[in-house]
Amino acid sequence: MNEIVTERPHLFEPNVYIAVCVEMVGKVCPEKLVAAAEKAFEANEATMSKIVLEHGLAYYEKTPESCCKIEIVKENSNWIKLVSQNEKKPFAIDKGELVRVFIIPSEGKHPDYNYGTSFSR
Repeated sequence: MNEIVTERPHLFEPNVYIAVCVEMVGKVCPEKLVAAAEKAFEANEATMSKIVLEHGLAYYEKTPESCCKIEIVKENSNWIKLVSQNEKKPFAIDKGELVRVFIIPSEGKHPDYNYGTSFSR
């Protein structure tokens, strides 16, 4: 286990929430995006870990599989509303949910995209 020192003040901070919206042009298979995200999670030490809290200390502990969430949502969903709804839900850090990925299929330009594609709160 690796002790968490620098990120400790942010473990339970509900205002630390970063969302990034990426538009992919062309024919993209949502299931292949899920598989790619899962493969990326498997290759990253942080997304293959959970956070353990004991005796006032916080540690990363490796998990056999990633518990980060990947979900294909309804076509043409409003990504800003999706972020707003999810920022109210705490991450299950003790189970390894450290990242959430939402895939929103759309045909052509999504009406809710703007050119400032990253959103942070």
